[in-house]
Amino acid sequence: MALREDDLGAQAALAIYPDIGARLGEANVQAALARIEMLEGNDPRAMTLLGRAIDFYQSVNDRYSIAAALANFGLTLRGQGRQEEAAPLLRQAADLFEQIDLPQYAVQLRGAAGPTLSLAEQVQRIEAAVTELRQRGESAQLREALAVLTSARFDAENWRGVIESAQELFELGAEDGRLWAMTADAQARLDNEEAAAAAYAKAVALDATNAMLRRNYANILIALNRLGAAAEELEAAARLEPDAPYLALRYAELAKAGGNWGEAMRWAAAALRRQPGWDEAQTILTWASEAET
Repeated sequence: MALREDDLGAQAALAIYPDIGARLGEANVQAALARIEMLEGNDPRAMTLLGRAIDFYQSVNDRYSIAAALANFGLTLRGQGRQEEAAPLLRQAADLFEQIDLPQYAVQLRGAAGPTLSLAEQVQRIEAAVTELRQRGESAQLREALAVLTSARFDAENWRGVIESAQELFELGAEDGRLWAMTADAQARLDNEEAAAAAYAKAVALDATNAMLRRNYANILIALNRLGAAAEELEAAARLEPDAPYLALRYAELAKAGGNWGEAMRWAAAALRRQPGWDEAQTILTWASEAET
């Protein structure tokens, strides 16, 4: 998430209050230098500079700049793999953004901070932010929050919720292969195989080089007995990732669905070589062996 470090209100006041404007610029530089010092391993110096910047922002009640400085510093820590140190700063920044009516930033920062609430509680918070943004008619921010909500609902295995929030995103003009893939998976979990196939077709059209999507699409097509179309998707997936374990398994499933025990046996054996002990592959191999005799 890109957060601007300047404050437009302070810039406008610069002509009237040149001293405050100059000090604001100095504070912004200190906040930026704090991140540089931290990246160079000078943590005490970094914290001193960040503290000075925040002290000035607090003195002029500039909550946006406080939130931005904390968020940027926290995200830099997170980028270094220092999640435990980053999380409190990110949550503090998220609280401030909520206070100044920027819930879309709060949602992203809480996601970056990692879970402190249960998954269900996280979803509820995001849903509340989405409701607020929807009421305010802020479509750009609403799209960002809906994307976060869709992912959170997917993690919570709320399949109907995934479909609902993804559909709202599509109605707002979103064209995203990952969204269509989540929709397809959710439809499949609800045994809506036709709808899942349609969603996977959209996902593949938007992300044609994603071999996993093509394998998953083939899996649904096999379930619908569209074996020719499934074979085409597997051929495309094979060109992208020829050694993927699931490619061999899907080919084995395709052969089994077509009653070709020889090909089923060959591909099930290949799947087991790629991933030993695979129950699904062993089941197909057993079926093929029995069919042979």
